[in-house]
Amino acid sequence: MTPTPSIITDEKIIKYNIKTLDFDIEDELKARSIPFTSWGRILVTSATNQYTYNFSDDATASEIEKNLVKNEVIKGPRVIIVWSNAIKPVLSSKIELLKDYSLEIVTEDWDFWIFGDHWILEKYHEGELILINFDSTLKSFL
Repeated sequence: MTPTPSIITDEKIIKYNIKTLDFDIEDELKARSIPFTSWGRILVTSATNQYTYNFSDDATASEIEKNLVKNEVIKGPRVIIVWSNAIKPVLSSKIELLKDYSLEIVTEDWDFWIFGDHWILEKYHEGELILINFDSTLKSFL
């Protein structure tokens, strides 16, 4: 049985138009020519338009994520959320879910990747949120 992320409720499914996706993070990163490690960390190069935000706890990571959305540093109509636990479903939702439920998203698993149309936000459990902006549109984006 696939574990359902705690963020999923019938009300949120409707309000944020949450859907589960068949999405392969490695295929997506390869399609966008973004290098990554065998354990899934994005390898940032000097050519990458990236920003690193350090955090000491999940509440701080949640506030950083929420402010990135609120201040439209990351934007778009929809996002794809991938947690490091591969048996959890990949979700597609309205971007407002990130702002309204950032703590729940951050605490669902050790690491996550959130894909927007022209950006990726990666949370690494050792205290980094990495935002990568690029020009190419997400191959699988809905």
